[in-house]
Amino acid sequence: MQLAKAENELLKGEDKIAEKRLQEILKEDPENWEAIKNLSLLYIKNKHYKEALTYLEKALSLPSALQNWKQYEILYLAGFCAKNLKKYQLALKYLLTANGLNPNDIEILKLLSLVYHYLEQYDKADVFFKKCYANKENAKFDKEFVKIFAINSYLLNKLSEAQKILSSYVQKFPNDIEAIAYFGLILYKLGLNEEAEKYLKIGIQNPKLRAECLFTLGEYYFSKQDFTTSFAYYLKATQARDCPKEIYLSSLYQLAQINVNLNKINEAVVFWDKIYNVDPKYKDVAEKINTFSSLTSDERIRQYSLANQKDADKISQKMISIILGQYNLLETEAIDDKTTDFLISKSKGSKVVLILFRFIRSTDKVGEIVVKEFHLKMKEKQAVKGYLFSIGVLSELARDFIALRPIEYFDRSEITKLLKEIQN
Repeated sequence: MQLAKAENELLKGEDKIAEKRLQEILKEDPENWEAIKNLSLLYIKNKHYKEALTYLEKALSLPSALQNWKQYEILYLAGFCAKNLKKYQLALKYLLTANGLNPNDIEILKLLSLVYHYLEQYDKADVFFKKCYANKENAKFDKEFVKIFAINSYLLNKLSEAQKILSSYVQKFPNDIEAIAYFGLILYKLGLNEEAEKYLKIGIQNPKLRAECLFTLGEYYFSKQDFTTSFAYYLKATQARDCPKEIYLSSLYQLAQINVNLNKINEAVVFWDKIYNVDPKYKDVAEKINTFSSLTSDERIRQYSLANQKDADKISQKMISIILGQYNLLETEAIDDKTTDFLISKSKGSKVVLILFRFIRSTDKVGEIVVKEFHLKMKEKQAVKGYLFSIGVLSELARDFIALRPIEYFDRSEITKLLKEIQN
């Protein structure tokens, strides 16, 4: 009679009264499975998942409950409560057991999809998401399921799939900032940069994705060579709360690069130093610090060293003209992005002689191997003389080698004088 009254009160929405009556029943009869079931469902309805899970776990230990209440249903509800309590491993235990008892239950499959995602087992989550969608005619997908399916696809780099899901989602839920942020990131990675911009600017409001959205906006404006705007976004990314390490370092690296592009080497070194303090092996930062720190005191050398290949070659040829006057350029060979050789011919009386020039714009020390290779090339080209220009210093062995060969060496100070003469 008490149980019937409690069930009637539940139907009327008199939850507090029903809860009290059901608890009184259990005081007298602790194994009353119907009271346990009703209390469990009442607590789930009111989102009191901790209390509901306690009663569901009790039901799983009672033979009377298991005989009268479908075990897979109890397991599903226990998994549902554990998932909402963020006890994902516990939820997985209950849901996998429920799935074993009823493999085709779409609600169990849906929950398994979500739990595997929250456990960051994205491949397994994807398997269950696909199973759910294979039976979509028998299922209703709620807001959480659809969004997490899209995010899971994004994290697996299934960008087209994620875009397809989120494109309709963001139209239906335009105030879901997290979904909008992911949608912007997806569009950008798909190369739809112009369309991505507006979503990313909204997405920066999401704390979890703020740094990534800011960094991506920095990339967008950097690609447009709008260095002022991209600098602002990269800087904000480094200042975002809980900024992921990779985004933090990538942003600093790009901030340094912008300063290089603007010929602000001192400022660039500051950002490289910040990276080095976090991760000394990050990309080529240690090399850049070594290279560019030595360039900060000499503006002419810095500009020459940082010039692109085409501009650097023009400057190098002007230095040749200062040294030799008129000449004929026969060959130009880029050994690497900082080293170029010029083979020239020069009239000397009735004779025409060949001369080989090498310009090394790197700040690295020039060793014996380099000068020996240069001398060998002179012989191959039948050059009577060689001119070696190097911003970096020569090693002692390299100096000893060229001292006995027809090679004239121009160091940094002599290059500076030539650059000054060119500029004047």
